[in-house]
Amino acid sequence: MADASRTISKPRPRDPVPPRILEIIREKNRARRLAHRTGQAADRREANRLTRQVRDNLIEFRNEQWDSKIRSLTTENNSFWRMSKALRNDRKPLPPIHGTRGLVFTDAEKAEAFA
Repeated sequence: MADASRTISKPRPRDPVPPRILEIIREKNRARRLAHRTGQAADRREANRLTRQVRDNLIEFRNEQWDSKIRSLTTENNSFWRMSKALRNDRKPLPPIHGTRGLVFTDAEKAEAFA
């Protein structure tokens, strides 16, 4: 049973969203709640406008992050080639594990399915 257990590394944190975008998201959520509560057309328009603004700002933020990542690549430390390889290779998801009674989820069931 101990051989079937695994350690999972802590996920790397993504780049935090800037506070200015978080504030727009809070405004959007407030406007969405108000629009839902009142049903007024003006409130819905404001909520939709803020939704578009959040989407546009997030797209711009992600593009800036990607641009800075691309600019940081160099051939001296092979980061350029590692990124090239990562972009070329498509990772296919692993198929689900089937046991005697269908899909298995726990480590013990997985160990039993492979045994």
